[in-house]
Amino acid sequence: MAHHIEKLLPRRFLLELGTYVQTCAHIELLACGLLVCLKGKNPSDPDWFASYSTTRKLGTADLRIQLESASSKAGDYGFQKDLKALCDWIKQFTNNRHIAVHGAFVGTPEGFLRVDYLHKEKRNGNPEFRRERTAVTPEIVAEALNDADRIYITLMGMLEQIRLGLSSEVYRAAIPCVVHPDGSPNSQ
Repeated sequence: MAHHIEKLLPRRFLLELGTYVQTCAHIELLACGLLVCLKGKNPSDPDWFASYSTTRKLGTADLRIQLESASSKAGDYGFQKDLKALCDWIKQFTNNRHIAVHGAFVGTPEGFLRVDYLHKEKRNGNPEFRRERTAVTPEIVAEALNDADRIYITLMGMLEQIRLGLSSEVYRAAIPCVVHPDGSPNSQ
């Protein structure tokens, strides 16, 4: 059964949009796990998840600031430049993630997509709204996907530079196994 949104947007774009959004979510998960690990905690520590959760709920700007402040510790593991590049990427492309999650995409008769996204900015303490209407081409989508994938792989590599297998440990600590809703024991 086709969903109504598939009448507005190509299925391939919907898949790519979901892939981008999930890649960004996993970048956030790994960046938060990395930060906690750089603070000297291991996923097996009893208080690791509490530190991770506090970090995970930081705003994007605060997360980036904390990552920047961890750059000297990253130098101990040889990825200080990669961490700085990650912070720069977060600063530059956070808006793309917001547009991907909150923007309303629509196809055009010309065959490309456009997005309607509403920015909310404060000017003199008052909210001010600015509409962004942007054309979205397959090239823009491919570039965003490839860039996010590169950042994701870089983050995995940073964790592995701290200790081999650490990226898997972070995943297991952040997303523990659960029992399937049907209750079957082998569906974890």
